[in-house]
Amino acid sequence: MADSIYKWSLTAASNDAADSIINWRENQLPDTVNDSNRAMMKRIAEWREDMTGGLVTAGTQPAYTLTTNAAFDTLTNGRFITVRIHATNAGGASTLNVNVLGAKAIRKFGTSGDLPLAIGDLQLGGLYTFMYSTLANAGAGAWVISNPSSGPSGSLASGTSMLFLQASAPLGWTKQTTYNDRGLRIVSGTGGGAGGSVAFTTVFNSTRTLTGSVDAIALTAAQLPAHTHTQNGTFGSGINSVGHTHTFSDASSTTGGVSANHTHVANNGQAFVTFLGGAGGQGTTGGGYSTASATGANSVGHTHTVAVSGTTSGVSANHTHNTTISGETGSIGGNTTHTHTFTGNAPDLQYVDAIICNKD
Repeated sequence: MADSIYKWSLTAASNDAADSIINWRENQLPDTVNDSNRAMMKRIAEWREDMTGGLVTAGTQPAYTLTTNAAFDTLTNGRFITVRIHATNAGGASTLNVNVLGAKAIRKFGTSGDLPLAIGDLQLGGLYTFMYSTLANAGAGAWVISNPSSGPSGSLASGTSMLFLQASAPLGWTKQTTYNDRGLRIVSGTGGGAGGSVAFTTVFNSTRTLTGSVDAIALTAAQLPAHTHTQNGTFGSGINSVGHTHTFSDASSTTGGVSANHTHVANNGQAFVTFLGGAGGQGTTGGGYSTASATGANSVGHTHTVAVSGTTSGVSANHTHNTTISGETGSIGGNTTHTHTFTGNAPDLQYVDAIICNKD
């Protein structure tokens, strides 16, 4: 290993010849003491310059190169430097080749472990602290920075998509142009999908006239409002009786019959006469009295012939008929569909333009 502070041992007894320009051997010559002290100061100054930003990278980004003041010729845990960047990383996997020991990935730590740098994590003129880890980059070893420009945690993985309300993508991000003039839809399922065929500004443009109709539909009975049908009118039941007469005629009717036996009493103080009803009205006397005369003409059996003809007067008596009505109105309608047409202007919706960018 090249002589440097990195050769110094944590065991004091091992440091008497750890560095070729420092002599702390037992029984050293007095004139070597001052040289050894000055040499130690040099080594500490080298290390100081490597820690305080005196180092500046070279090379073509994202492949950076660097030569340290405190020399080391192995890459192991504990190699620690603070570096000023000469060019912003603008794409590709960033690497650092220190002391020509080989290009190693530059990584940053996030919530899921060490991650590759995003574009812009190393800014022109920025100071970044690098520490080598043999376990980083899946055990391949890498220089890990603790202060990337994307933030101390560097938690956003490469490829992460986000919205930005600005004209262009920020450093470390790439603007996506797949989608243009579209709205955003929030879903509860898998995101990242797209659909539709009409542009955002076309839909929400107050100068555009909307015309059309809703889908045709046939109403069912359940969709009609509750209602009734009132029946009204005059109903006749059966044949009504009208005014009429009865004609009668009979020319042969007679009154028949024979007069019954009866008596007439004559009050002459002498006798009574009995008349026996019979032809001629003859009477007899009795009791030794003298014969008396009959009183008036006697009625005998006889008939009267009567001829009858004419009509009764016309009669039509008032009367009612009870009528019961049941059933339903006739079925009307062809169960055809209908539509509702509309016309109007689209709303001129206010909006803010945003861009979608992917993390590099």
